[in-house]
Amino acid sequence: MIPTRTIHILLVDDDPNHRFLIRKLLSKNSVRNEVTELEDGQQALDYMYRRGIYSDRGKFPDPDFILLDIKMPGIDGLKVLKVIKHDEQTQQVPVVMLTTSTLEEEIIQSYKDGANAFVTKPISYEDFAKTITALGKFWVSVAEYPPKTSSKKAREKTTSAL
Repeated sequence: MIPTRTIHILLVDDDPNHRFLIRKLLSKNSVRNEVTELEDGQQALDYMYRRGIYSDRGKFPDPDFILLDIKMPGIDGLKVLKVIKHDEQTQQVPVVMLTTSTLEEEIIQSYKDGANAFVTKPISYEDFAKTITALGKFWVSVAEYPPKTSSKKAREKTTSAL
């Protein structure tokens, strides 16, 4: 079913060229989507837990799904995934691991920690474009999402525990 509302995508990748290309390719979808770009795991956790500059959900809405790179400086994508998926308030948000990694142990760990999909970024532009277009069609046009959590007290409780 094609959503009638804007789909909010959280894109977390330390490579600005990848972020630019992904955003550009996702914008070609027929479904309205809004992409928030972050460059590291700490920013992703701050965003998800409404810390610092990300506290205003009017400006920074809860994401419908997350595209998450694994290899980033500081807190890597696997650590971010583990925190998000082991928290009642954020575990329902679909997370797609989108990375250049092909390491079997990272694939296995991603799924163990709750990733909804693991996609390896192709090397060539043409293959990368096809991959992102296919991801966009599925996650923006086909997938159904759980209702967004609106329990501010529960979110604040979780945030204070971190």
